[in-house]
Formats: sequence, C-alpha cells, structure tokens
Amino acid sequence: MDKLNCEICEQELILRPGADKVNCPQCGHKQPVPEHIYKLLFPRKKRDIELDECQNCAGKMELIPQFGLGICRYCGIKQKLNESYCAALLADIRQKKR
Repeated sequence: MDKLNCEICEQELILRPGADKVNCPQCGHKQPVPEHIYKLLFPRKKRDIELDECQNCAGKMELIPQFGLGICRYCGIKQKLNESYCAALLADIRQKKR
C-alpha cells in the first residue's frame, strides 16, 4: 500500500479522511494529499445512502435519513441530522428508486 511521507523530513504522515492537506508532526510542513493516495486509503462505495462530512474528524458520514442520523465511517461518531435535510434526502432517494 502507498504511504505518504513528508516532502521535507521523510516522516510518515497520518491522513484524516476529508482532509486535502496534511501536516507533518515532526517538522510542521504542510503538503497536499495526492488524489491517488487519498482514493486508495478512503475509497467511496457506491450506495443509495448519501455521504457527508463528520463534524468531529472531517471523515465521510454515512447518512441514514430514515432514522435522522449520520454515522462517521472513520471515527464512528453519531450525529443528528436536521429534519428538513432528512426530508430532502428521503425525497431524493425515493425519486432515484422510480
């Protein structure tokens, strides 16, 4: 598997889902995450459920509008969704099924 190392000091970097840049914990250098590495580490599955960003870690949320909540695929945190947002998501899902 591809790893991402700091361009300056070669320290291995820890990637967070949703982040397009990463900071080196050793030297503080900021660098962009190459798209091919991001896609390899955090692949998106094609599903009817919409995805959104986690407020805790910026990871992709799996939205479950039927229950009014989202669950982060990375850190596992649950978040309550706005009622009008849930209604819009459910309407979109129903429309796609037709």
